[in-house]
Parts: sequence; structure tokens; C-alpha cells
Amino acid sequence: MMGSERPFNGEITIGPFGGTAGEKFDFKASVAITQIVIAYSSETVESIRFKGDGEGEYSNKLGGRSHRVARTDKIVIDFPTEYLTGVCWTVGYQDNREVVKSLRFFTNLNDYGPFGSETVQKASIRQKGAAIIGFHGRSELLVDSIGFYLKPLCWVFAVVPRIGAPYSTWAETLKGLFLSTSKNHRSPGPWGSNLGRTFDDGVFVKVNKIQLYLCNESKSLSGVQFQYLKKDGKAVWSPLHGTGDREVVQKIDLGEEEYVVGVEGYYGKSDAASGYDVIRSLTFTTSSGKYGPVGKEIGTFFTSISCKANVVGFFGRSGHFLEAIGVHAEYE
Repeated sequence: MMGSERPFNGEITIGPFGGTAGEKFDFKASVAITQIVIAYSSETVESIRFKGDGEGEYSNKLGGRSHRVARTDKIVIDFPTEYLTGVCWTVGYQDNREVVKSLRFFTNLNDYGPFGSETVQKASIRQKGAAIIGFHGRSELLVDSIGFYLKPLCWVFAVVPRIGAPYSTWAETLKGLFLSTSKNHRSPGPWGSNLGRTFDDGVFVKVNKIQLYLCNESKSLSGVQFQYLKKDGKAVWSPLHGTGDREVVQKIDLGEEEYVVGVEGYYGKSDAASGYDVIRSLTFTTSSGKYGPVGKEIGTFFTSISCKANVVGFFGRSGHFLEAIGVHAEYE
């Protein structure tokens, strides 16, 4: 498995969700989303536009070619006091094509919506400690699909600007994150099930290698094993967490100067009808790029990436599957 060439900048990409028709769109704010203009009817979302902080123009209108009568609302997000933290959406069929039927937006202070036809079969993303800073997907007559770009709050905020401070000065300050050399040790997680045997590999200098065991039948992670670098310069393998019997093995070999920044993935019930939550997929972000996803991206999303970090160990639960995972990390 190869890592991407794009250096890690704190950004997490989720989705898109919905249909495959229409043309691709992609919008990212320089720091945060500040306005959303959405047109909708009682049946569906008709169109949507976005504006980011410090940007004079809206994005292109996405959708809006069905020419149906629609109501238009504008959401104004008072950044930096208020910022976008989550979205709830419904996907369904309109005029024989799969589209986004409804949207609801959440900030740290307010809820906006629903806009369109929201049903009980809805999905949502609200990642603690992160802000949504952009959207991607497909659109044409309507909004065919939608996905999200998230960033940890510590990458979004450095300081609250002084009243009257020039935007350019503030933006440069935001770019100067993590100049401090002090490190804090934290252990976010574990995410997943409360079943299985508890494991904790402890704390090391860095992760050297990762082996992932994927069960084709259940489309879930049946095991994981890590090689760590110890302080004395020697490498040591952890036990196999899970079974990994007769499964597909995915190997990740990190470079000498490369280190794990964080892990993200999904947990939920496996396709093998185990009846309990297991880890469905994992993606590892390193200082050089991303490896994964390995497994099926379905269920509840989680991420350890709340600030730039060096992951120095893993803990969690395992049985026949990898049932939960968390990280020991040094945060700058």
C-alpha cells in the first residue's frame, strides 16, 4: 500500500454520499464557512452555495437547474464565535435519480434546518473537536451527492483576533500553528465495542510498521499488529490484536523519518451478523500522507486527529475481530 504524496495538513475528507450523476464540485474555505445559501422545496434540496471567511464571492450555485419553485434561506455563521460542527442529510430518489433530499446544519451554538424532505432514514456527521471547512460532491439539476472537509479545531484556531485586527494578519497567525516545541501526552479513544479482551501496547518512540488483517466475509478488520521503535533503538512487534486467521494481510512500512499522525475509521455491525460493533475500516495518516482505507467505510466515523501528533502506541479491545482502538500520542 502506498501513501499519498500530499503532506498531512490536518484535513479529513468524508464522503460524498448520494448519487453518481452530475458534475463534481469542490469548495474549501480558507479558514471557516461563514455563509450558506440553500434553496429547497417540500420534496428535496434544490441548490446550495457557500462562502468562506475573508472571501467576497459565493461559490458557484450547485444544483438549481430543475426550475421548480423553491424557498431560499441564508445561514450566517458568526465566525470565530460560531463555527460549523456538523451536518445531517437524507438521500433518496427524485425524478428517478438519487439526490440529497434534505440537509440540516449544526454549529457550536445553533441548529439550522431541516431544509427539504427529512425522513427517519438520515445520516449525520458531528465530530467532536473538529469544524467543517468545506464541501465536495456532485450536482446538476439538483444536489446529487455531498461530502465534507473537516479540520481539527486546533488547526482552525490559534487566537481570537483583536477587534479591528486586519484579516491578513489574523490569517498569518492561524497558519503559524504548532510553533511551540512543548509536547503533551494524551490517549484518545478507544472507539468501537465494549466487548473483547482489553489490550494496551504501551508507549514507544514511534510506529515502524503496521499489519492489517481484513476478513473478506465480514468486510471488517479481524486483526492488527504493530512494530514499534524502542528508546534503545531496537524494534519490537506487538501481539496480534484479533485473530487474523486465513485473512488478507495489508502491510504498511513507514520510512525512517515518517511517523503516524493519527488514525481514523468506522465501526459498526459486521456483515457476518456478529450482532455487535467491530472496526469496519481504518485509515492511517502519517507525516508523509495517508494509507487506506482498509475495510468497508460504513457505520460510525471516528478520528484521533484533533491536533498534530506523533502516535507512539495503540490500545483497545479485540476478540475474533478488532473491536475497538485508541491511540497513545504526543501532541505538540
